[in-house]
Amino acid sequence: MKKIRMAFFALATLALLATSTGCGGGGGGGSDDDDTPSSGSGSSGGSGSTTTSIPAGFVAVPGATFTGETAITGSRVFIAGRTVTIPSLWVCDHEVTQAEYKSVMKSNPSCFSWAPANGETQANRPVEQVSWYDALVYCNKRSIAEGRTPCYKIGGKDNPSEWGAVPEDP
Repeated sequence: MKKIRMAFFALATLALLATSTGCGGGGGGGSDDDDTPSSGSGSSGGSGSTTTSIPAGFVAVPGATFTGETAITGSRVFIAGRTVTIPSLWVCDHEVTQAEYKSVMKSNPSCFSWAPANGETQANRPVEQVSWYDALVYCNKRSIAEGRTPCYKIGGKDNPSEWGAVPEDP
């Protein structure tokens, strides 16, 4: 059950990143211009983005800059004094549904398919049984389909069709 919940969280998180105002920011030290997304028909703000409107069902989350006050021993991320800028994002207001996932990926890996509650539609349930890699593929394919700049790269390529099999650690 924990794996399923983490898959929900991972996919929801990646969906927000893939449709964000840009793929930059984060990494620490750099700064991003404050390009908070505007509602309705504004540019998505991402480098090279060609989209002129934000999809329905998304909300604006303003970016912020944080400076770490404590370190975690052995971490390359949580370092005392490190400054991290998170860009303004458009975040989906719901978890990725089975129907949304299937429309992009052409398949539905979900196992939770029994006894929808009265009035509930199976296709509107959150997708589950999705690996981290599946979530990256979904996000980039959705970005491409919506005319946005994909955020994730593997081997320097942002088109999942060019990624090949699931990468493994050496």
